Amino acid sequence: DVMEVCSATGFRKNPKKVLDFYDARRAQLQNVKPNHAHEKIAQLKEKWGKNLFVITQNVDDLLERAGCKDVIHLHGFLPELRCLKCEGIFNIGYEKFTDKQCPKCKSKDLRHNIVMFEEQAP
Repeated sequence: DVMEVCSATGFRKNPKKVLDFYDARRAQLQNVKPNHAHEKIAQLKEKWGKNLFVITQNVDDLLERAGCKDVIHLHGFLPELRCLKCEGIFNIGYEKFTDKQCPKCKSKDLRHNIVMFEEQAP
């Protein structure tokens, strides 16, 4: 059930299950390559610069890997973690979540930086 791993309720009930789910997605992401559409969007962004906003609901980094700069991720960004103590956000790339701590406040109370069902997008 997707609500077990992609909802705020699921996270409150079983945070480990949710964090493991997103760890697996993050690990898979490193094996996926940008496609022609990602590359074309990156070319348009390069051409138009600050006059073009690239906004996506996707949480992957495929646009960035295609060379697109300043992508706005409405639903969060899979390579990032968010600190539940200080709200700091930091990039861990494709690494596992295990044994991470916030570089800002040193808390280990972290979660993926993804907007889940039942949450408001920032």
